[in-house]
Amino acid sequence: MPPASYRQRVPYCLGTATRLRRPLRAVAKGVAATNLSTAAVVTVAFSTAAPNFFCSGGPYPVVSAQRLGKGSTLMSGCLYRWPPLASAACLARAVSRPSIPSLFQAARHASSASSGTSNNSPPSLESIRNIGIVAHIDAGKTTTTERMLFYSGYTNSIGDVDSGSTVTDYLPAERERGITITAACIPLLWRSKHRINLIDTPGHVDFTLEVERSLRVLDGAVVVLDAVAGCEAQTETVWRQADQRHRRTMPATAAARPTGSETSPAGRNPWSIPRIVFVNKMDREGAALGRSVRSLGARLGLRTPGLSPASPQASGRGGSSSTEQQPTAAAPAAVVIHWPIVMDGTSSVTGLGSGGPGFSGVVDLVDLALLEWVGPTGSVVRTTKLEPPVPAAGPSELPTISWVREGASESTSPPASSAWASAPEGERQRLWAEVRRMRVALVEALAAVDEALVEAFLDADDHMRVPPDAIRAALRRTTLAGLVVPVLCGAAFRNMGVQPVLDAVVDYLPSPAERPAAVGLIPMTDVVKEVTVRDPHLCALAFKVIHHAMLGPLVFVRVYSGTLRSRATVYNSNQNVKERTTKLLQMYADDFEDIPSVSAGNIACIVGLKVTKTGDTLLSAEELPNSKKAPVDGQHLQLDTIAILPPVFIRSVEPKSSADDRKLATALSALVREDPSLVVTVDEESSQTLIGGMGELHLEIAGDRLLTTYGCQVDLGKVNISYRETIDPDAGVVVAAFDYDKEVFGKRSKAWVEVAVSGIVPAASEPGAEGLVRASYGDSDSNEVVIDESIWATAFPDEVLVAAGHAAGATSSGSHSHGHARRGDAQKNAAPRTPASPPGYPALGELRAALRDGARSALARGPLLGFPAAAVRVEVRRLRLSGPDTSTPAGVRAAAVRAVAQALAGSGGSGGVARLMEPVMRVEVRVPAAYVGVVARDLSGSQRRGEIVAMDDDDSTTAQVVTARVPLGALVGYATTLRGLTAGNGAFGMRLLGYGVMDGDRQDAVVREVRGF
Repeated sequence: MPPASYRQRVPYCLGTATRLRRPLRAVAKGVAATNLSTAAVVTVAFSTAAPNFFCSGGPYPVVSAQRLGKGSTLMSGCLYRWPPLASAACLARAVSRPSIPSLFQAARHASSASSGTSNNSPPSLESIRNIGIVAHIDAGKTTTTERMLFYSGYTNSIGDVDSGSTVTDYLPAERERGITITAACIPLLWRSKHRINLIDTPGHVDFTLEVERSLRVLDGAVVVLDAVAGCEAQTETVWRQADQRHRRTMPATAAARPTGSETSPAGRNPWSIPRIVFVNKMDREGAALGRSVRSLGARLGLRTPGLSPASPQASGRGGSSSTEQQPTAAAPAAVVIHWPIVMDGTSSVTGLGSGGPGFSGVVDLVDLALLEWVGPTGSVVRTTKLEPPVPAAGPSELPTISWVREGASESTSPPASSAWASAPEGERQRLWAEVRRMRVALVEALAAVDEALVEAFLDADDHMRVPPDAIRAALRRTTLAGLVVPVLCGAAFRNMGVQPVLDAVVDYLPSPAERPAAVGLIPMTDVVKEVTVRDPHLCALAFKVIHHAMLGPLVFVRVYSGTLRSRATVYNSNQNVKERTTKLLQMYADDFEDIPSVSAGNIACIVGLKVTKTGDTLLSAEELPNSKKAPVDGQHLQLDTIAILPPVFIRSVEPKSSADDRKLATALSALVREDPSLVVTVDEESSQTLIGGMGELHLEIAGDRLLTTYGCQVDLGKVNISYRETIDPDAGVVVAAFDYDKEVFGKRSKAWVEVAVSGIVPAASEPGAEGLVRASYGDSDSNEVVIDESIWATAFPDEVLVAAGHAAGATSSGSHSHGHARRGDAQKNAAPRTPASPPGYPALGELRAALRDGARSALARGPLLGFPAAAVRVEVRRLRLSGPDTSTPAGVRAAAVRAVAQALAGSGGSGGVARLMEPVMRVEVRVPAAYVGVVARDLSGSQRRGEIVAMDDDDSTTAQVVTARVPLGALVGYATTLRGLTAGNGAFGMRLLGYGVMDGDRQDAVVREVRGF
């Protein structure tokens, strides 16, 4: 049964028609199925007037529904998308129920047998698209998503962000603030057979983790740009996240191009996600497609064929930004496939690709057709063939009305003339010249990287005569290979340009079968394994956890191979536990329905997992070797996990009452499992509970959720900065050793470890981040733990090695005592390493893992103020074990923890070499030119300690963009300050560049402030 909340939200939607119980058979024209209770009349008739009805080769039946009885008329004369050859008998059975909502519910929840999307008959891999909508905040992601839901038939009305009626923004905080906070997943059906698993992601920098973990499981992305602002700070961040997918933790042995991947340009990460760009808000004053595309070249290094920076018109207003980067010849090309139609004189911005309030449609450069959206919801798209303007002869109109889902009057009686036909001759000449220029640029850009299109061009002998199918096929090949990025444009709020984006998702973005195999690692053996989508063995990745009031934790998973079934037992290879899936759910934002199984390539939700968290790998417990025995940790596949960003702000959390105190620990544990970018710690001196997050808004939302979701009232303290600690790279090496000998629960453990700790000179992770420690993907990337393999030659007692037959050198006569080496360096005739552990001892892989874990655990707390250490190198120089009974991985880990802690403590003592590091942000402030001076002086002054990087014209109006590097501690409350400096006319965005070392005076002041003395 469909969920109740869905029935209430979309009670009359035939548009989706996702599952019919049986294949639909032929219906004679004009057949009517009438409800016996006279509650409704449903008429089915084929539309034969338009052979390409709905862009899928029709014909399709037109279904109209009218409710009879007192009170209201229901969508009288509406057209709905319906699978071909609908069965009148099936519809008659549906309407024989007592009310018309049941007809729509049956249509919505009964149908994918005919379209191949039912749970019993899963969609083919080639028809699946896992895509995300990503962009800077306020670029129009949610607005675009709502139109996608409407045009695909999921909803019967268009949700609005301002009124809080959107489907994907379902949290109270999201509807109250008008922003996206959590990523929402909804499956759509497009062109009757393509299943699109759509994820709408946040655009605010505080919720970057939602984007990161969504991109981890997606196969493609739609990047939305604001046509006025162009490529903004968070757009650049998410673009680089998509480029760096799998690169962060991919083992060196897997660095080669994966099996099945397309040929990629030199230096390109083969696991990066193919993208298309949708330039939104073309109807705004100051919008310009040319300038927006050029901003991709300036900020992301893309080539922009047809929009040369040297051309004054290419930017919309003229001039070029001082920070523009010259793309390399191997860089991907942003190829424009939609061109805006705007009459000259209707906008303050003129020139190539300008937009404005006069935006009336687009020209499809692939099909050379003019697309205009008709009606209040833009559900009817009139397609007009574009031809060279000839005096006294207008263009011919194609007999095609595409993407129809609105009233019959709109589709059967379109306006008599289009903007193209009624435009003055000069306007038509100008538009044709622009279209020709961009079509030539499109064909040339594709021909430079695709040999098949070269052949098509040679056959046509004219850029304008190259067949659209050949261009479309070349676009798909080159987009999947990462050689080009198709660019479309529109105005989602005015319901223009969204349906072609869905077509582009199907035409140009990959299916799971067209992506490189997922890469996993077997930790104990360091063996890298590829997981192909055709592999019958189950392998899935948990990428998100949410809390449901009735069902408890819901774990979102992407299935990479095999089939996940309800009530099955799965093995979590990261946590080394077995868990049972009590239910499988297909999620529709905050709604869901039960499903029996999930096939490879799809995304779904699991109920019943108590331990699984973000980034864990799930395998089938029944398919494991010796499945009845307890699995051994580290012996099974673990997919590349999801890196968690480090927190930059900290606030104290205090319960308001003793009842809240009892709830707080459980609530914080659930909240951190749901959002791993939140970090909860307890201050050892004050016993205060501290919560760290990515920003002020992030922590504020977390406090609200403690109350609204978990019923725990808390007081949040003052916002503080989460610093990092390091060791001066010029100070040399600090050496320490620890002899661990302790009995725990009757089990004695003994181990001796010697380590050397030093600082690392940071390498710039991107332009503008020189001298900063990269923290974009967690501190684990900036620290190094090195284990000298020669330690195994002296790690075991000589008598054990001799008895085991290992070659060991003669030992020295000296004995070991608290920090002194037992045998010194191995003699020249000693084996450089032990090939395997002697009998009775832990395996070398377990000992290595224990040493690494111990060192990293010690780096979690620095020597000055207890903040995590960063850019620190730990070298394990020596290890000594005793007998087999006392040599345990736990003891080795404890010895490594204490040895590294001693080395760090020595670096932070009086006259030590430990240094504090503070987060440094890249800040972009967009202000009118009159306020540039005062804003620049404020950022670069002694209070904010910023460094101005650039001051550029944003090309849209008279505003300018001030770019600076500023410590995060100086930006607390900056939004209020900026409003005062610019009389409310300024706006800013920021993102984390990395961590920079403080000067001595600033460090002393911070230490005194935190310690209180």
